[in-house]
Amino acid sequence: MKGANVLDRNTVLQNISNKEKVGGIIWIVVASIQLLIGLTYNWVTLLIGIWNLIMGITTITNAGKMEQRANNIVEAYEKNLTNIIIFLVVNIFIGGIIGVIGAIYDLVVRNYVLNNRNVLLGNVNPSYNGTSNKYEDLEKLMKLKQDGVLTETEFEIEKHKILR
Repeated sequence: MKGANVLDRNTVLQNISNKEKVGGIIWIVVASIQLLIGLTYNWVTLLIGIWNLIMGITTITNAGKMEQRANNIVEAYEKNLTNIIIFLVVNIFIGGIIGVIGAIYDLVVRNYVLNNRNVLLGNVNPSYNGTSNKYEDLEKLMKLKQDGVLTETEFEIEKHKILR
């Protein structure tokens, strides 16, 4: 079944780790360009490049520690929106388009984590153990989707379990 991996916590954690590694590489590339420009033209860009280099290295390092971070990953990503916005604004004015791409990519990773919140927190049960009334269960499931608790993929997977 397409999308079944959404329910597998280890797969979601591995996907987050991979996405964070890519994000770290993006920030290191951004930093390298900024460092080169900063050495030649502008000390402010040099400082931003150092900041982004540290961010890139930290991101890659943290991606390798996914198991230690797994229980707090949702909370961490819920709190990091401000940091991403700061990086976005700074890079809009000083860092250039590549820095903006890095910040947007970080927003995409954050969105992935928050969309898989239930899987990461263990709130999605892969086996259906609902009530005997499938229609009531489908109504409850639809309400969860409308309230933003479930993603479209999670909704389809749970719906398929109920209708089996």
